[in-house]
Amino acid sequence: MAKKVLLKDVATLLNGRAYKQDELLDSGKYPVLRVGNFFSNRGWFYSDLELEDDKYCDNGDLLFAWSASFGPKIWDGGTVIYHYHIWKILTTPQIDKKYFYYYLENAADRIKESGHGIAMIHTTKGEMEQMELLLPEMEQQLQIATILDKVSELIALRKEQIAKLDQLVKSRFIELSNEWGCEATPLQEFLDDITYGFTNPMPDAEEGPWKITAKDVVNGRINFDTARKTTLQAYEELTAKSKPDIGTVLLTKDGTLGRCAVVEEDGICVNQSVAVLKCNKKILPKFLAILLQMPEYQREMLKNAGGGTIKHIYITKVVDMMVMVPDVSQQLKFLTFVEQTGLEEYLSVGNRDNVRGYVCGNIAAQSFNNGQGGKAAAAGFFSKVSRTLKQS
Repeated sequence: MAKKVLLKDVATLLNGRAYKQDELLDSGKYPVLRVGNFFSNRGWFYSDLELEDDKYCDNGDLLFAWSASFGPKIWDGGTVIYHYHIWKILTTPQIDKKYFYYYLENAADRIKESGHGIAMIHTTKGEMEQMELLLPEMEQQLQIATILDKVSELIALRKEQIAKLDQLVKSRFIELSNEWGCEATPLQEFLDDITYGFTNPMPDAEEGPWKITAKDVVNGRINFDTARKTTLQAYEELTAKSKPDIGTVLLTKDGTLGRCAVVEEDGICVNQSVAVLKCNKKILPKFLAILLQMPEYQREMLKNAGGGTIKHIYITKVVDMMVMVPDVSQQLKFLTFVEQTGLEEYLSVGNRDNVRGYVCGNIAAQSFNNGQGGKAAAAGFFSKVSRTLKQS
């Protein structure tokens, strides 16, 4: 039977060290792990300082970035000094480290949304320690971690396959564009309208229309695993510009820039982070969505993006972007090629990036809270997930 516990009861958060700029060296004995290095491997600083043992982390340590970028990591980069904006987490025997890692991964967005600040959103140690966790028995924790490890392996494989197919499509697009013989034309010539979604906060609801933000547009599709719902009343009060029709192209314009998807079902609304492009008869929606993903157009949109910490694509500049669009018959020919590559099928599987969140979210739904009945429900759920992954 699972129980609810506070994070402070099963783990200890250790603060990293704050650095003055003159203490960060271009070379030195120890790399300094900052939030900027947490999710990438660029721009490292170093230190020759000899510090207390708890200011270092090493392979296998569980870390959590809590300012600007949020999320856990099981460190595998050797001995480093970790920065103040990162916690090292020491777990008690009550909780499996890998289970805790996946739990925090699933909770990272919620933690960020409840954070403080504008230019640099952050959470506090006190708030984190009071976070309530669902803690199954150790056997179930290990089972969950094992399944999610397998999911992660599958995701890595799918990403590699998607990247190869994506490169094939882009190469074919360039080849065909040399044959099309069309002239560069402003994108506006192919659109009936371009706008963006609602700006006011919308309530969450268990049931109701989907509300889509930039983070829900992934791999050329709307990822409903990450999307939230709103109330029917709030949806009906929106203007038409926030409720895109089937066949409309979505373009992420705030924060995460330049991702596209074609709307394939009714009853969704989008917020201001998503631009809504309505095609005219000169261009097919799927073709436009792929066109805007081509490297030269991505570079053009990013070059013209503005903003400080959070970047923005301006739709007034997007419509002026010069694009090469063949006639509809040639567009169909290209889309047939895309279908034959199987890329769309792989993209739908690619959206299983969020299957980890789906599984973690369903830990609560399956609840493990009814003794043997809860265990049976959990076992059935894990079996279903495993079969789904094997079939994919």
